[in-house]
Amino acid sequence: MKGTKVKLSLYPINKQHRFGRIEFNPNKLGKVGKAILRRMLIELLDRDTVLKLYFNAVVTLLHLTLDTTNLGRNIYPNARQSWNDER
Repeated sequence: MKGTKVKLSLYPINKQHRFGRIEFNPNKLGKVGKAILRRMLIELLDRDTVLKLYFNAVVTLLHLTLDTTNLGRNIYPNARQSWNDER
């Protein structure tokens, strides 16, 4: 977990909207890091607020990045061997 970053933003950009953002790489954070993050959120926001967010929060934007380096060899069986195959 050394060198791993978690960004937590809990302020509204527009005061008329509720806003919260959390950014982290689950692979880099690992199992222990995710447990620590969970405990930190409970400490910062209290347990009831965290449960309310977990079960009732509306997700309006989700950024997703796939870590393809740990997926194995044949994850894309129909893909070309390299980008140079077309040349």
